[in-house]
Amino acid sequence: MELSFIHTADVHLCRNFDNISISSKERELRRKELWEVFEKIIDLSMENDADYLLIAGDLICSRYAKLKDYQRICEKLKTLQNTKVIIAAGNNDPLKDGSYYNIIDWPPNVYIIKEKAKLQKIEIEEDNLCIYGASIDDLGSDFRINEILDVEIDKSKINILVIHGGHENKNHTLYIDYKKLDKFDYCALGHVHDHTEIKENIVYPGTPEPLDYSEEGKRGVLMGKVGKNIIFKIFIPLSKRKFITKEVYMQKDYSKEKILDIIKYSGNIDSLSKDYYRIVLSGELNKDIRINKIKQEAEKYFRHIEFIENFNYVLDLKNIQKENENNLIGRYINETSKITVKPLELQKSILMVIEELSKEKVDS
Repeated sequence: MELSFIHTADVHLCRNFDNISISSKERELRRKELWEVFEKIIDLSMENDADYLLIAGDLICSRYAKLKDYQRICEKLKTLQNTKVIIAAGNNDPLKDGSYYNIIDWPPNVYIIKEKAKLQKIEIEEDNLCIYGASIDDLGSDFRINEILDVEIDKSKINILVIHGGHENKNHTLYIDYKKLDKFDYCALGHVHDHTEIKENIVYPGTPEPLDYSEEGKRGVLMGKVGKNIIFKIFIPLSKRKFITKEVYMQKDYSKEKILDIIKYSGNIDSLSKDYYRIVLSGELNKDIRINKIKQEAEKYFRHIEFIENFNYVLDLKNIQKENENNLIGRYINETSKITVKPLELQKSILMVIEELSKEKVDS
């Protein structure tokens, strides 16, 4: 017997997006798009008549969610009449006392994993299947995922693990020794936001829609079939937008126009119109070029663009100080050299002082 499945995790419905520099209107749009990708997952399950939809934690951010949001999830999952849904809670939607997971009247096709201190076993006889899983309660508790994975399984059945975890620190609540998972026919994991295949049967799907600039590359869900000693799966891209980081390495002889052109051609027209871009400006910049003007001009060509400044101006501070040792510029450089300031910020402040004093000379 083989069972078909869709495996997702880390959708993060209701996320507030306060960790990225976007407007409140844009945050609201991103929250809407998370619901859209969730609906895509439902549609994909329905269109492919999946036997199981496996949701391995952090489906929703409970800190920002309301009862109506869980009710909305419930109504969507209710439409999957031919698909059984398995949900394990993660660290962002923990199964604490008072959790809406415990309040909602879930339809018969939805199984919420309620155990938090041991692996829960759900036997589904008609599919010759055992589902194992645990939900997260509190990361500050003494509970350790790795300590509950030593269970005996019925090798005559298909055995699937659904759990939210994975951490480098062996003392962390979410640490998993992946060797302990070899006994399962498939491990539907969550928490790692990049699509990661530990082994053929031990997999993280990653976030189906990227959440910030740390989440580049393909985003989606896994679709496959599992049986005894049989596993087949493919990655299905789903994301509507991407977060893209590009480096622009400047040289001291680059003109304003050349720098702007390099920034403008960081992506194709379709991508510039829908995706989020972060441009890292590095290298050297002629002191007569004002980078803020380039940034303002570049904004016209992107749906969203932000910058990280990691360059240096071509500026001989020692020579400038020597030439101006008896005036305000020289004294300013001397004073600022006594405090801890990032080189670029120091260069900017000195250029600003030089510009202001130059204006005063012209005006007088």
